[in-house]
Amino acid sequence: MLSQLFKQIIARSFKSLFAVIVSLFLTAVVCQANPIVKPELLKPEPAKDIYHGITIVDPFRQVEKMTDPTIERWMKEQSNYTRQVLDSISGREALLVEMKKLE
Repeated sequence: MLSQLFKQIIARSFKSLFAVIVSLFLTAVVCQANPIVKPELLKPEPAKDIYHGITIVDPFRQVEKMTDPTIERWMKEQSNYTRQVLDSISGREALLVEMKKLE
């Protein structure tokens, strides 16, 4: 009884691992066929603060200004890029179904 249960758990694990490996392989193939262009990097604008005599430099303080048009554009570009990458994963839906079965 216990060995049968153990065999079922191992079989499920290998099926899931196989699904992940196949998905990653297919993703690599799809990404090579349809390359996704990364958005431009955000240029650092260092801001300095002094706390108890220690200078702290924050190179990306400008990201905190959510109403800045440059930051808004950068955030939208990052979001679009992320969505393209996630959507390009072939077999993603099937993989999610398999993962939910394991929960």
